[in-house]
Formats: sequence, structure tokens, C-alpha cells
Amino acid sequence: MNTQKLICTCNEVKYQDVIDAVNDGCTTVEEVQERTHCGYGCGRCKAFLRSYVEELLEEKQA
Repeated sequence: MNTQKLICTCNEVKYQDVIDAVNDGCTTVEEVQERTHCGYGCGRCKAFLRSYVEELLEEKQA
């Protein structure tokens, strides 16, 4: 996966930004959004962000 690819084009949030947020202790989608501002623009990325963060959190617990 290209972690430099954008998840949120409005705020230029990359996959790596979300990964970093989870690795640094964010445990909810809302915390990731607060840190990265992902989904604060048009909102089209919110559903994907939610599933991606949940996937990252599951992997982290495994």
C-alpha cells in the first residue's frame, strides 16, 4: 500500500497520517479526526476513514 496516498483530499491527509495517529495512541475515529482533520471538509472520506481506523485498531490489538 502506498501510505503517501491521500485519504482526505480536502485537508491533504495521507494514509500514513492516520497510521501515525493510531500508533501514537488515538483509539477512536473521532480522536484521529481531531488530530488529522480528516473528514472536516466535504465529508466524503468519513465512511472510509471509519473502516480504516477500525481495521488499524484491530491489527494493533492482534
